[in-house]
Amino acid sequence: MSLPFRLLLAAVAALLGFLLTEAWRLSDTVAYPVELPQDVHWISTHDEVQLTGCFRKEIRIPQTVTSAWVAIATEGGFELIVNGNTSGAFSLWRATRPFQNGLTEAGQRAYGGESAMALNFPREYQWSLHANQSLPVWFDLRPRLRKGSNTLAINVESRKPGARLLVFGEIHLADGSVLPLRSDRSWQAEPVPKGLTEFEWTRPEFKLRDWRQARLAPSPVGFVQRVVPDIAFREAFTTRLFNLSSTERGSRDLVYHFDRKKDQTEAVLRILSNSPYRAWINGHPVQPNSRAPLGLAAGDWQVAWEGRRPLDTPPSLVDTDELSSPWGGERYLDPAHGDPTDNEFEVYRNELNRTGERPSANRQGALLDDHYGEKEEKSSLSDPNGFLEEPIQRKPLSTLGERTTEELSAFGVGRLLRAGRNELRVRLTAARNPLYQKIRAPRIAIDGWARDGQDWEPFTRETGWQLTTLGAQTGESIQPTIRPNMTAAPALEYLGDSGRPSARRLIALACGGGAFLLATFFRRRRFPPSLVPALLGTTFTAASLFAIKSTYLERSEILFFMHPEWPWLALATSLFVGGLFTVIPFLVKKEAISHPTLPRSFLLPTLLVLIALLRMWKLDYQPIDDDEFASMQAAIAIAEKGVPEIGEGIWYSRSPLYHYLAGAVAYLFGPHLWALRGLSVLAGILTGWVLWKMALLVFRSRALAAIAVLFYALHPFLIFSSHIARFYQQQQLFLLLGIWTFIRGFVMADEKGHWRLASLFAFTGAILSQEISLTMAPVIGLVYVLFARRTSFASDFRLVIACILAGSFVFLDVLLFQVKCLTRAVGVSPNVEATISPIFWEPGNFLSMAVGYSRLHLILSAFVLISLITALRQRSREALSLHLFTFGGIIACNLLITSVSFRYQYTLIALWILLAAHGLSVTAHALSRHVPETERRRRLAQALLILFTTATILSWSPWRIPPSYSEKILGDPITPLRYAVAHRTPGDKIMITEPHPHAAKMEAGKADYDFVVPPLADFAYRDPHGVLRDRNGDAEVVNNMAKLQEVFSRGDRIWILLNREKFRSRGKNLRWEYPGAREELYIRQNCELVFRSYLWHLYLWEPAKGRYHHFRQEPRNVTDT
Repeated sequence: MSLPFRLLLAAVAALLGFLLTEAWRLSDTVAYPVELPQDVHWISTHDEVQLTGCFRKEIRIPQTVTSAWVAIATEGGFELIVNGNTSGAFSLWRATRPFQNGLTEAGQRAYGGESAMALNFPREYQWSLHANQSLPVWFDLRPRLRKGSNTLAINVESRKPGARLLVFGEIHLADGSVLPLRSDRSWQAEPVPKGLTEFEWTRPEFKLRDWRQARLAPSPVGFVQRVVPDIAFREAFTTRLFNLSSTERGSRDLVYHFDRKKDQTEAVLRILSNSPYRAWINGHPVQPNSRAPLGLAAGDWQVAWEGRRPLDTPPSLVDTDELSSPWGGERYLDPAHGDPTDNEFEVYRNELNRTGERPSANRQGALLDDHYGEKEEKSSLSDPNGFLEEPIQRKPLSTLGERTTEELSAFGVGRLLRAGRNELRVRLTAARNPLYQKIRAPRIAIDGWARDGQDWEPFTRETGWQLTTLGAQTGESIQPTIRPNMTAAPALEYLGDSGRPSARRLIALACGGGAFLLATFFRRRRFPPSLVPALLGTTFTAASLFAIKSTYLERSEILFFMHPEWPWLALATSLFVGGLFTVIPFLVKKEAISHPTLPRSFLLPTLLVLIALLRMWKLDYQPIDDDEFASMQAAIAIAEKGVPEIGEGIWYSRSPLYHYLAGAVAYLFGPHLWALRGLSVLAGILTGWVLWKMALLVFRSRALAAIAVLFYALHPFLIFSSHIARFYQQQQLFLLLGIWTFIRGFVMADEKGHWRLASLFAFTGAILSQEISLTMAPVIGLVYVLFARRTSFASDFRLVIACILAGSFVFLDVLLFQVKCLTRAVGVSPNVEATISPIFWEPGNFLSMAVGYSRLHLILSAFVLISLITALRQRSREALSLHLFTFGGIIACNLLITSVSFRYQYTLIALWILLAAHGLSVTAHALSRHVPETERRRRLAQALLILFTTATILSWSPWRIPPSYSEKILGDPITPLRYAVAHRTPGDKIMITEPHPHAAKMEAGKADYDFVVPPLADFAYRDPHGVLRDRNGDAEVVNNMAKLQEVFSRGDRIWILLNREKFRSRGKNLRWEYPGAREELYIRQNCELVFRSYLWHLYLWEPAKGRYHHFRQEPRNVTDT
């Protein structure tokens, strides 16, 4: 038995063994179905245009609340606001971002790891949104509710009309009664806060007028599941507190032993503490696999996870002795031995939060001007969740000693339990500086619950605890004595599921090793060739399923692999495919094989039609991108004037070849969206044809070419970008055309030189379509030096003349851009366009093509590596040159383009697909060599080819493509602009955020004001009167508070459109770390929110209503640049 057969047996044994161990007990977090109450319904607003909803429920609570919880699910994102105070949010982000990326409750995320790739400017995929509705988010409402009137407000946003909401929960009162929380028709719902400001509608003292009742909506597709042990929120925390002395911190352990009949099951551990602690179960640390800040649960670790961004780090002054403290939470904001005059405790004005907003306020009246909350105090702290992030004022901690805070945390610990005897150990960490002790003694309360069958049972009691020395098994008995005041306790935070992958995975390695040793023992025996197809089918089906799972880690599809039944399904699928592979080689005998030409002749047209349908379907439904508006302006100007003059003396002269082609289309068919985007669709179809021709030229395989074009047709990134009225697709077309003709003319023989000239003109077309294509020049030169064939002097002379001519066109293009497009700009702002310049920023970005957003290219890239190895072994000049073009282009993009972004490698994705198709084909044929008969070998290779192709396509979540055509994938400024146009009166003005004044100019006829803070100099110019104006829309720039107040004082009605990707405050609370927060607060307080679309808010300033909130007047002499 040869080595390949032994390795094949080891692989199939290891994979099947791993599936069996996973079927026995999942080693990762498990998703469980949620049993919804019978009287709960999905609800929505009555509006069928807007994508948002404001849902409000008024609750009268007659007694003290002992426990309360709520679970919320939506199709998009939401913000939960209780009595005017934000309690949590699920911000809606792009589908290319990880699943649940905007969730504040980080411990409840299905996947707790970081995204594999997170570059700036992510282009969207033609995907529907993640299945957010399948995984409700749980909140503890107990500390947020009070006796009397309460308001539960939920602000919902989605990417399609009719945003739906599901709410269920309970409120437990002191007398044992329960108030159910259900989403039904008793909720009031409007798409915008009708008649009130964004702050007022969430507070109980403001009553709603003319709001409609919520509408019952059909349930969305999918099951409602949970990865959170719901008992953590459902069951009231009543466990008593241990009262320990300060000397016992760090020197004693709280130990509890308990018995279990079952091993791993669903279980939760809850801890209420006012001191840092660490917990272990059976010697394993209770360490959640999530990005949630651990807080006190981080114990005495020197480094604790506090946030994702530098803005999460509080500005602090620390002394040398405090820096040596191993626990980061015991630092002091003021130096303990610094200048004593720094420790003055006078109230001062925090210039970072001049309005005094307190997002952590938890009582009525604590919003902006808080006369009932705490006084303004010194220093600031940022929210570690990355949700609020504005400063919260506090006293210097040096006056208080250590932090005296309490935290109620829950951990999933099911994977840490075992059958038989279990040990729970909790240790309060020691105080590192004895001079500064907590005023309150350390206290901690602990309880644990586990589910046996359908019932939850506690696995801890208040009796049976022991206080031991560090690491000891026995000690003195201790019992908690202090009943916690849960009315003042903090809200419960679920920090995540604890545990690491089980050691049972070693069984899979043992199975593989045992199979290999057994096969080695019988190596002299001949391996039956009839078993090869079955083993190949079983092995690579199982391997494909695990590969697909790795690509789904950042998508909601990962929920499928969190079901306990998935290993059984994977095992059955692998065995079924293995059995099918056994039959396939015998289905058709050799003499019965025929090769009809008619179906093959229709193969390419069918694929091109598929490309066209996927890119043209609902082409006009998607909003226009901000860059797309600029290209449309230039194309329409060319159609009307013959030059890309978008304003008086202002030209948009970049990418002339694309814009003149688009201008010709606009001239022939009119300036319609279908015509301008149709040009990009046509370029996408032609790119598919060029890809087919290139595959046939380099690899000489119709099957390989068909697979490459099929991948190109279904790639979600390519689908989306191919129907944007921008130069992306035309640039890709010309670049691929240039590489195809280069290989044909330079790498292969070309006696007449026509292909060489065609290659030059194609590369020139790519540069004139997008000047950044110049980065391919070094790569072209390198491929020429390594692989070009010698030709006649006459052919070379013609090529040199053509190069001079092409270079002249490129030089004139760059010169025109520098002279005509930039002359009237005031300056260059930090928000500059990508340019060609050496840059060494992020070496990890070289792998962006291999990974892709949402891990799209993981399976694809494995076959690209096989293709490279094969090309090197075969020394194929054509294949090697294609690899050099691809990898050289990736390196050039990362070293020569100043903006780090995956979108600048867009043109190379088609080449990556072609190389992957080659590697896929090579792998299939190499694996089928061990079948003796030629015809059976061919049939097995075809079956493997289909298997690999199917696995690659499944890793792209193609089922997301059809529903995505009914969703707004990009931010939508068009719908609110049309609303403003339909409702404006004579004399009304329109203000819109940069860089969208050209959108208002095209949709509304004119943009009056360009709202941008701080000003972007490269988007503005000075008119003859010295007024700063936007280049694309000729709108007057409003770039500070003084200018905004002056514009409001003119007495005009103003429609104000704010882009949520520029003004980053997505929820009720403002994000003060971003520019424009004060201006946005001014707008929110004085304007009415009248319409919302995806990522856009439309406000109306109407002086006649007499609503004006006092705001500090800014001086008029503020500079505007």
